Amino acid sequence: GDCTGDRQFTHYAGFQGAIAARNILLPLKDSGKRSDSVPAAIFTDPEVASIGLTEAEAVTQHGEDKVSVSFRKLSQVDRAICEETDMHGFLKIVYKTKSKQILGATIMAPSAGELISE
Repeated sequence: GDCTGDRQFTHYAGFQGAIAARNILLPLKDSGKRSDSVPAAIFTDPEVASIGLTEAEAVTQHGEDKVSVSFRKLSQVDRAICEETDMHGFLKIVYKTKSKQILGATIMAPSAGELISE
């Protein structure tokens, strides 16, 4: 991530490293350009992690009437309650209203960087 001038996240650096290794074996089959399916995490307290489109990007690409959002406070999530973790945070999923196809997600919670890939 750091040396390409693209997204500077550890998850993305891992993605680009895998592309580089693949290009050693199969030269120039993949440019390693940005993929929205690669998670990003900011290791603050609590962590913030995301994947795919934000709500604003989804509305711009698909139209406001075709995008829906599911939002839950961490205090409403069974896993957080059972693990008795810090309840400050949220889960947000952006999806197409009709097909329910997930377009993106954001998590602000302890261990969000790990949760985003589940």
